[in-house]
Amino acid sequence: MRRQKLYFTIQTLLVSLICLIQSLPAQNVSSASDAADGWDAPLRRCWEFETAEMSDFPPQSDELLTIFQTLGDGTLLAIDAGSGKTVWRSQFGGEIVSNALFEDQKLYLINKITDETGTLFVFRSISAATGLTLWQKNLSLKDSNRIFILATNAGAPAPAVNNSIVLVSRNGQILSMDKTSGAEIWRKELLAEITAAPLLFENKLFIGTAENKIAAFSTNGGENISALNLRNSPTGNFFVSASLLVAGDRAGGIYAFRLADRKLLWKARAGAQIVDITEISGDFLISSNDGFVYLLAAKNGDRLWKKRLPGRLIGKPLVHDNFALLQTVDGAAALILDLSNGKPVNQILFNDNVFSANSALFVRNRIIIPTSKGITAFSSAATAADCAEK
Repeated sequence: MRRQKLYFTIQTLLVSLICLIQSLPAQNVSSASDAADGWDAPLRRCWEFETAEMSDFPPQSDELLTIFQTLGDGTLLAIDAGSGKTVWRSQFGGEIVSNALFEDQKLYLINKITDETGTLFVFRSISAATGLTLWQKNLSLKDSNRIFILATNAGAPAPAVNNSIVLVSRNGQILSMDKTSGAEIWRKELLAEITAAPLLFENKLFIGTAENKIAAFSTNGGENISALNLRNSPTGNFFVSASLLVAGDRAGGIYAFRLADRKLLWKARAGAQIVDITEISGDFLISSNDGFVYLLAAKNGDRLWKKRLPGRLIGKPLVHDNFALLQTVDGAAALILDLSNGKPVNQILFNDNVFSANSALFVRNRIIIPTSKGITAFSSAATAADCAEK
């Protein structure tokens, strides 16, 4: 009888304990599936592609399977994002002086060949599947080591509005080219140097110049549509939408203009030259050479938070969900911030004597980071199995 009473007493206590545990509030513990998506979870090194010939241009991707990277010896590589294996390699000679633009399963780039006869610029279209040249055209250009290639359909509603690509040289030359044949459609020469990365949106080309202006041109004929005046020359990357333009300058000024009437809506200031402006859920992540990143409210430019980095930002921040991956010049690690408050939640450490080199990509559940020694891929999945090629 005494044993039976003891048994029922223990059973009652166990039931009470279970009920108490079930009544407690749920704890904020990530499940395996949540961790697979969150950059605040541990990240695993998947593969490394080593080369001493990394160019100054960031990698591009088809957003599905393949990464495209230019090298300093005039080579263009296609790399499988899952395994890090080379898909194809094409060598064009000379020096590649443009970004590699991916569009419609083709790549477009410009290489510069210099010999005893002079300097030749070659603009070419390349099959993204094979790396073979589809067509190539020699360009008449002033000497330059930086030419931007932009797709005219950026920001334009479907269907595509035209069949052209725009080339913008740092020294102020603008060319519109037919992307099927490489034929020149129109060209324009500015008197001022380009000081900010050009941007295309809805058939308008926006260019920042040393004349302290952001000028807009029609991509149909190159006509000058409008101009915005800043206190200093614009720098870095700026943001354009259907109604708004946000730009920064070399003195740390940040300006938001309403495009309809070019009215200045608000202005803010950082401590040094603006490097990048990235739109984040309606607000703006601002990177500056003062070693800080800022989140500013789109409505009035008020500062929501700021975070000091271990150095000056290199490349454009990589944003995914509520996280941003930032890299600094000569940084031995990439920092991941929670965009809701600017607090660091994770970091990616590189190998010894390896440093950040350019903007990162997110492809096939991989964070793809260019470094001083090549490209390294990290998995954002929770298990090691994700790093195995499927």
